[in-house]
Amino acid sequence: MILTFIIPIAILCFVWIRNYGSFLVDNLTASISFADDHIYAGEETVLSEVIENRKRFPVPVLIIRFRIPRGIKFIDSENTSVSDYTYKKDIFSLSGMELIRRNHRVKGVKRGFYKASELESRLPSLLHFYTYGMNFGKEDEKSLGEIYVYAARTDVSDLMRPIASILGDRLSAGSIYEDPFAFASVREYTTADPMKNINWKASAKVGSLMVNTFFQADSLQAEVYLDVNDFDYTNEEDLIEESVSIAATIIEKLTKSGLKIFLAVNAGEKTPGVTVFGGPSNDDKLKRIEEFLASDFKTMEHCEYLQMIETAERRKTFDPELKDTGAKDRTVLKLYISKNIREAGELVLPAGSADEGRICVAPYRHGSEIGRKTHILT
Repeated sequence: MILTFIIPIAILCFVWIRNYGSFLVDNLTASISFADDHIYAGEETVLSEVIENRKRFPVPVLIIRFRIPRGIKFIDSENTSVSDYTYKKDIFSLSGMELIRRNHRVKGVKRGFYKASELESRLPSLLHFYTYGMNFGKEDEKSLGEIYVYAARTDVSDLMRPIASILGDRLSAGSIYEDPFAFASVREYTTADPMKNINWKASAKVGSLMVNTFFQADSLQAEVYLDVNDFDYTNEEDLIEESVSIAATIIEKLTKSGLKIFLAVNAGEKTPGVTVFGGPSNDDKLKRIEEFLASDFKTMEHCEYLQMIETAERRKTFDPELKDTGAKDRTVLKLYISKNIREAGELVLPAGSADEGRICVAPYRHGSEIGRKTHILT
């Protein structure tokens, strides 16, 4: 008699416990997102957890766990643990049809591309006899936040002074002639304009002499050769980071000043281990450079610095994709950045042209600080 009463109750309890979690996770969503698509190393942003219960039945206890690579650090380390990754665990309680958003301040401590992973939920059953699990993000990758941490910006005022001097000399000595095939616009005639540039149709319309203007035939370009190898000296990763920061900072400044940028790095996905960026400078190109400079160069193919320079020079000459169609590039600055060059004489380079100013920058460790040597090459 007792068994006939107990057995159905036991069966009902078992069925309830087994299906309780499935009922709770139904119409339950979770996602991770960053407030920015990129930050610079050393800067902060916001990581958001969004949990939504899209049913009327409440979820009394919900544990959300996820992990992010160690290059992203939580400012508030509560409910976090760190090993190869940083693990975050939070507890929620949701009523019916409720959305909860929790924002966490995080800091980019190292350049790289980072993505949240292993986003999952844990729901304890009644009386905590059983724990239900659910993984998010495997089918919907958009629920997993991702962010680029660009190379840190560093003070390059000591480098910009000689760079500005070189650019000033080259610009003042540059060509003042215009390309007769690169029509730009029309403007009012001055006595310094040749008669052949008068636009007679435009002059007839406005009732005064107007002349055609043209783009300059030369397009000014700065070339940056970045060394990210650790062949000659070991355990100097901080000097490589400084080299990357110097290159990224100067490239950004020169791009905003209107110069075209040619960048070569002795690291690449394929042999011979060289990556080159050329062609017209714009926001998209600068973004591609920043994202590449956020790469983990240890996972790439490498080559020696001088080999990279020679390879890049050949590609610059023969690869049409590295040139801006219809314009003649005139290099006014070559910048060599390598921690492996302790003295200027260690860098054996072909002589530059009269139009080129060349600077070599060598980061080095000075006690607990990092310094840099600047060599103006002739």
